[in-house]
Amino acid sequence: MGAGVGPADLDSAGAAAVLRQLDDLRERAFAGNDAALLARVYAPGPLLGQDTALLARLVPSGCGLVGMRTTYSQVEATPGEADTSRVTVTAVLAPSALICAGAQSGTAEGAGPTRLRIDLGRVDGAYLITGRQLVD
Repeated sequence: MGAGVGPADLDSAGAAAVLRQLDDLRERAFAGNDAALLARVYAPGPLLGQDTALLARLVPSGCGLVGMRTTYSQVEATPGEADTSRVTVTAVLAPSALICAGAQSGTAEGAGPTRLRIDLGRVDGAYLITGRQLVD
């Protein structure tokens, strides 16, 4: 994605790459119990608040949730509104392990497959998730 490529120009392969990058950041946020990283995944708003609350609920201080990865398949990108691309995907969340003081102290189940519509928008030059909803 070079200079001058706007969100409406994001094709399916590009959208898949963006989603992988955002998922890497999200996984690092949960593994390192670092809510600040989630602001590099989501635009300010409800989704950022929800994932920040989920992190606080699932991961106690001094712990990390390792392996919380989402695999995206059947990625289909279409132009969205002015500054967004709309991406329809099938998402599968892998099971993960709660690690505290170097030892596993719990697990979190995975989920999916789930069909989602995700809006990707440019915010300060970076792609962020600006919306998400279930697809029937």
